[in-house]
Amino acid sequence: MFRTTLFYDNLTDYLVDQWKYYAWIGAMLILLAVMIFLLPELLAYLVAFFLFVVGFLFILAAMRLRRLRDEYETWVRDLWEP
Repeated sequence: MFRTTLFYDNLTDYLVDQWKYYAWIGAMLILLAVMIFLLPELLAYLVAFFLFVVGFLFILAAMRLRRLRDEYETWVRDLWEP
């Protein structure tokens, strides 16, 4: 009558794996703040570099989340829809 799935475990593992991107962004923010404090004349270059790296990380996160959405739709179609 009921289907047994590992959906919750797989979804949780996939979502928790995203912490790396946020850790990188946090570390970059701290590093940027220290470098601006020590070398204020390099502010424009540091901000530009930070924005480039953060933009790249957000693109990676968006691609992973899009893949998760596609996998979720497949799981729903295969496991829950009659």
